[in-house]
Amino acid sequence: MKCAAGHEATAYRVPHPLFAAEVDLHRCDRCRREYAIGRDGVGRWLRRAGFCDGCDAPTWHFVTHPTAGHDILLWPTPTTRFAYILTPDGPGHDIYRDYCPACCPAIGAPPRRIIAEIDGVPIATAVCIDHLTPHTKYAHLYSGQYGAWLDRWLDDHLHVDAETHARLLAQWTEDRTPALEETSAALMEPADG
Repeated sequence: MKCAAGHEATAYRVPHPLFAAEVDLHRCDRCRREYAIGRDGVGRWLRRAGFCDGCDAPTWHFVTHPTAGHDILLWPTPTTRFAYILTPDGPGHDIYRDYCPACCPAIGAPPRRIIAEIDGVPIATAVCIDHLTPHTKYAHLYSGQYGAWLDRWLDDHLHVDAETHARLLAQWTEDRTPALEETSAALMEPADG
């Protein structure tokens, strides 16, 4: 079996999250992606949390769990853009997807995507209707309370080494600066009325 890029892919089965059945998936180690085969026999990339929907670049900061080995999302990078995608199925299928600045679709345009559909809906019928910055959508992840929690959690729960701890907190502080500037600017604007 080959992946969408033409590389050899390894097939494996996983339990379906809702039904008492198994699902066939394929993994390409060169692309570092997993994909499923649709009913039409076409391979579709599976969306990866914390990565751009267009090019698969990281859009969030991660920390690797020291014992389990999986990545944990911490906060989005300040350049990430969240595009609100309206699909013809109406409410319930309207979704925010994260993109890097280069892949973020313009308002009124269909989303740029590695695969041809979003949640089973062809992207030709979907359209971007709004953008949010990470500091707007996830303002709580840039608050002082989150910073204090992150500081303790990295030590008390994950037991990361001192270098990783310092690097993550320094990155969080640097990423937080645009949020503080946006908040200060909003507070300085005169109130209507």
